[in-house]
Amino acid sequence: MKAIRCACAAAALFLAAACARPIQPEDDSDAGIRARIETQVRGRADLDLSHITIDVYSRVVTITGVLPEDSQLKVLKHLIDRVSGVDQIIENVVIGE
Repeated sequence: MKAIRCACAAAALFLAAACARPIQPEDDSDAGIRARIETQVRGRADLDLSHITIDVYSRVVTITGVLPEDSQLKVLKHLIDRVSGVDQIIENVVIGE
């Protein structure tokens, strides 16, 4: 009985080790950062991004365009600031035009 338990424990340990995947490092390239930003802001009903572009260069995010309200800029900056890899946010945004 003890041998069966040991065999089962060894099999479970082997299967657990076989299923473990190495953790992939996060992509901190400009394209990777931009993709994470798009994931954060896409489909948000509280943001009108129809006249906004978001560019990433050397971990610096530039927001350019027109937003209808200042509150939307605050939300957008907050979402972008939470994305890993972002060092700085530059805003070239006009409010309400």
